[in-house]
Amino acid sequence: MRLCLLLAIAVASALGVSAQAQRSTAAGASCDRRCLLQVMFEYTEAITDNDISKLALAPTVRVTNNGTETTLGKGDIWGPARRLPYRQVFTDPVTGAAVFYGVVTMSTRPTRPDTPAPTDTPKWWYYTARLKVEGQRITEVEEIAYEPPPNGFGAPPSSLTLPDRIFDTALLDSERSTREQLFDIANKYFDAVSHRIDYR
Repeated sequence: MRLCLLLAIAVASALGVSAQAQRSTAAGASCDRRCLLQVMFEYTEAITDNDISKLALAPTVRVTNNGTETTLGKGDIWGPARRLPYRQVFTDPVTGAAVFYGVVTMSTRPTRPDTPAPTDTPKWWYYTARLKVEGQRITEVEEIAYEPPPNGFGAPPSSLTLPDRIFDTALLDSERSTREQLFDIANKYFDAVSHRIDYR
């Protein structure tokens, strides 16, 4: 359930569900899909290098981690020896948004049944990051990190390897939903989760 919720947050954020994101269309238009992918690549490289010095950050960049305003590089997933073995990126050039959804770990090698267990237990997080890009600089970073408890419900992050290729499938124009329809679906999902509407 939490895995699905994090993925829904990632997609909804990339689509710019909020009215504020829709109003920022003109500001985000200066960074196309290729540009957003490059910015996100540099951001994920900053995580693995534990170095934010090369990121193009706006002077007034706003950073939140699990809903709390903070400084970039201070969240749980930041630190030495980080890998991102599972990753997906969603972009929306209309609003200048890019969203990373994946897994971050302290483990420096893949989990394999034929390798001895490490002496210490590495941490694994489900991780979502939304970047807002204006003028090819990052103006907002929203991080959500979740470390499942031992024997928790659902697939452990360490079991994820390759994302489903369906997320990269290009639909025919006749099969695509409009932005307004996608906004409506995403909003109804969160209305159901927050019990604003009865989904039974």
